[in-house]
Amino acid sequence: MTTTFEPTDIVPEAAAEESAKLQRHFGRFDVFFFLICTLVGLDTIGSVASNGAEGFTWLILLGVVFFAPYALLTSELGTAFPAEGGPYVWTRMALGRFAAAVNAVLYWASNPIWLGGSLTITSVSVFSEFFTPLHGVGKWLFAVLFIWIAVWGAILSLDKGKWLPTIGAFIRIVLLSFFVATVIVYGIEHGVHGFGIGSFKPTYAVFIAAVPVLFFNYVGFELPSTAGEELKNPQRDVPFTVFRAGITTVVLYGAPVLAILLVLPTSQVTNLGGFIDAMKTVFTARSLIATPGLSPM
Repeated sequence: MTTTFEPTDIVPEAAAEESAKLQRHFGRFDVFFFLICTLVGLDTIGSVASNGAEGFTWLILLGVVFFAPYALLTSELGTAFPAEGGPYVWTRMALGRFAAAVNAVLYWASNPIWLGGSLTITSVSVFSEFFTPLHGVGKWLFAVLFIWIAVWGAILSLDKGKWLPTIGAFIRIVLLSFFVATVIVYGIEHGVHGFGIGSFKPTYAVFIAAVPVLFFNYVGFELPSTAGEELKNPQRDVPFTVFRAGITTVVLYGAPVLAILLVLPTSQVTNLGGFIDAMKTVFTARSLIATPGLSPM
């Protein structure tokens, strides 16, 4: 005699009552910019570029063999099961509540480390380089304030909180586009660091160094589905936005990585500071050229 395991999806009464209060106000425009803000991280661009032209190779390869299938998978799940909770609900329906709880803990465990780690460090570095230096107590206060503003934004109701990722995505698109355009102008006026076609050849050593960062960069398609019952039309909007956000993400990562490598020698590209150093190089040179009587150092 054999038995088959058939997980049950029991929704607690309290959860059902809360779900009934949800309103559908998360549209196609909101989902697209939410995905861009989720997928495109400025703090990891330097890490990818620090691996040289080969880092770009792995970025494209992972885009084909991981990012695209992952996008199709989450698009299908988000369309077929548009329930509040997204990945938690999908896992609960397949394997039960315990497996879903473990999945949720492991899924979110990295976020406090990322927020309090590379993201905060990058924010402190950018503010120090382009506005005013932060030292001692001032640096700690800025970091704590940055973290708690991010926490506050995460717990806002979606009808108000959705505007924060929308603004963040718009800033990312404008900043990265402006950076790439500035690198082109900089290269015309000052020349760039070239690299041969052989520099793009993938190796195992860089695979170990770059792929974990790229995996981290390329996750987030499922996040809009965590608010599945607040999406206006998940069957239509999820596939539409996932496809377009996926292509936009690869471009927004790939173009700045190549731009950094054109401006800075690979030996000078650091994990966290590579993107900041490249911005300083092109932005400072452009500002000096635009100021009469000054010339770039």
